[in-house]
Amino acid sequence: MKFTEDRSNAAYTIHAYAEGEVTLALPAQERNEENRGRLRLTASFVISAGTLVSDWPPRQLEELEAGHMQQVAELDPEVVLFGAGDRLRFPSPALLEPLIERGIGVEVMDTKAACRTYNILAAEGRRVAAALIISP
Repeated sequence: MKFTEDRSNAAYTIHAYAEGEVTLALPAQERNEENRGRLRLTASFVISAGTLVSDWPPRQLEELEAGHMQQVAELDPEVVLFGAGDRLRFPSPALLEPLIERGIGVEVMDTKAACRTYNILAAEGRRVAAALIISP
């Protein structure tokens, strides 16, 4: 599924989602002829307007640890969209504790929905981060 064309020059946005992969539109400072302004990811990652953590460890919900969410909390978003993979599944509340302790809102959804929602909230100027599990 292709999303709307990127109109932002300074932020990471999600350009497209397909099963097992997400394509990002890169900020202007990272665009070049080689990448053509796009980055295809096939493993779990965390994204916010100014940050990309492309090596986020959990590959499935069962591998998620509180330390992974601590890494997301350190981005200081107002809300985190947690994409649980190809279907909606909720992580244990204990795993979300690093976010809850900081007063960061958490929305759990499947990864496809999280991709769509991230772009909407980012376009509104919200401090949003998406922690997305990309299942192989």
